[in-house]
Amino acid sequence: MPATPGVGFEPTRAHAQRLSRPFTNSHTVKITKEDLEDYLETKGSDWSPKHYRDQKQILSKFLDITNGILSFETVKKYIKEISHYAKRKDYANAVCRFLEFIAKKKNCDISELIELLKEIKPPKKEKKLFADPEEDEAFTLTLEEIQESIRIIAQTCKPLTALRAISLIVFMATTGVRPEEACAKSVSGIYTPGIQKSMFDLSRDYIILPAEISKTRYKRVLPIHPQLKPLIGILLKIWPKDDLWNYNTIRKVIQETPIKQLKRLRKFFVRYSAEINFPEAYRIAIAGHDESELMKLRVTEEFYRKFTPEKIVEKYMEYWGQVPIIPDDFRLI
Repeated sequence: MPATPGVGFEPTRAHAQRLSRPFTNSHTVKITKEDLEDYLETKGSDWSPKHYRDQKQILSKFLDITNGILSFETVKKYIKEISHYAKRKDYANAVCRFLEFIAKKKNCDISELIELLKEIKPPKKEKKLFADPEEDEAFTLTLEEIQESIRIIAQTCKPLTALRAISLIVFMATTGVRPEEACAKSVSGIYTPGIQKSMFDLSRDYIILPAEISKTRYKRVLPIHPQLKPLIGILLKIWPKDDLWNYNTIRKVIQETPIKQLKRLRKFFVRYSAEINFPEAYRIAIAGHDESELMKLRVTEEFYRKFTPEKIVEKYMEYWGQVPIIPDDFRLI
């Protein structure tokens, strides 16, 4: 979970007063990397690989900033450091859980420090009655622009590069799968897998996205569009690696086309589904929205237990199966 710039942290008056007065228990507590490894081993066995990496990264940063010394001053320093993060509340919560573990392990009272961290608030969400130009652009990708992008890639890229890029475009545009779910990625030496060859069985018209790759940590059905299936069939035969798509490689190809950004393809799936009257419940099942979005739409996990993968795909083909994502004049040179 990389640090994301956000609105600066403005503590409430009560929180500011607590930060300005000394800590009641003035003694310090030493925390080591071994303590962190013990915590991760104890608590992390049920976490997904991604969540485990995120927590380890957050807590390692906490140790670096505090130099492994837990005191009122070092916690103040940490709070100041994360105050500009958009996800500062997530960082603080992760540290709180770690410190609760440390308090039990070392039999020490650090409750005041934990309470300080718990009082950190997430940034206030701005509300507006208009769309920013970049937000509007994300929602206005057209079918014609996708088709033109496919033509450009087919004409300007090497055949294998074109095949990988075009197959990803079609897959994302017709399922709303996120870039970070579809593509393998390596950030600061940390590798995150994407959709892999072994997930495809072309005797079926869908794959199951594993929970460890899904952003929402739910397995879900991703239908294979009729125009995508032959491309995937070729790719499975000639591409030697298990990861089908690499984020950094394909992002550079996409930037030179009208699509511009991979994330616009997910927005396209949402908007075009509405245009063709694709039932929202099926669209949500495929695109995999966050729990907060499901709650707003009054859709529960139990609701989806009525739908088998075959039923979801059958309804999908009824609507999306006829959408010509790939232009008629497409030729992979």
